[in-house]
Amino acid sequence: VFGTINAMVDQTLSIKAVDSRGNSTTTTKVVTMIPYGNPVVNATAKRLNGFENSTTLAVSGSISPLTIATSNKNSVQSIKLRWRKTTELATVTTWATWSDFLYTTSGANYTATSQTKDFDNTSAYYVEFMVTDKLGSITVSQTVATGQPIFFVDGKLKAVGVGRFPKGNNGSGVRGLEVENGVGI
Repeated sequence: VFGTINAMVDQTLSIKAVDSRGNSTTTTKVVTMIPYGNPVVNATAKRLNGFENSTTLAVSGSISPLTIATSNKNSVQSIKLRWRKTTELATVTTWATWSDFLYTTSGANYTATSQTKDFDNTSAYYVEFMVTDKLGSITVSQTVATGQPIFFVDGKLKAVGVGRFPKGNNGSGVRGLEVENGVGI
C-alpha cells in the first residue's frame, strides 16, 4: 500500500522479491504520472430581470482528462445543487436536499441544462453547485440577492417604485422616500 503519491513527473518504482531460502531479485518499472485537478466549475444564479422570484441556475466547466493509451478514464459522475435562505443557519434541515442537473459532455468539458427555481424575491439565498468526477468533487457557492428593481410600475396598485417596489395605492416610492397622492410621507 503506497497511499497518496504526490508527484508531478514520472516515478521509478523498485520491487524486490525474496523467497523462503533468502534468494532475491529486484526489478524496476517507470510509473507514468498523469496530472489531475478537481473539476472546474463556472456557476451562475440570476433572478429574472434582477428582482423577480424566477431564478435561473446554470453550471458548466471542465474536468481533468486521465488519458491512458488513447482512452480517457475520467468522466463527470454527477452535477447537483441545493439552496437555503441567507438568514437561516447552515444546518442539515435548512438546506434543500441535493437535486440533480441533467448534463452533456464534450471531451473534458461539460454543460448542465439550466434550471429555473422560484426564490422569494424578498429574501436572499445561498446556492451550492457540486460537480463530481471519478476522482474528486468540488462545491461552488453563489448568492442570490433579494429582488430589487431599478424602476417598477405596478398596474394593480397604480403606483411606481424607484429602487424598490411601491407599497401603497396611487403612490410612488423612492428608496428612502415615500410619496402618496402627491404628499411626501
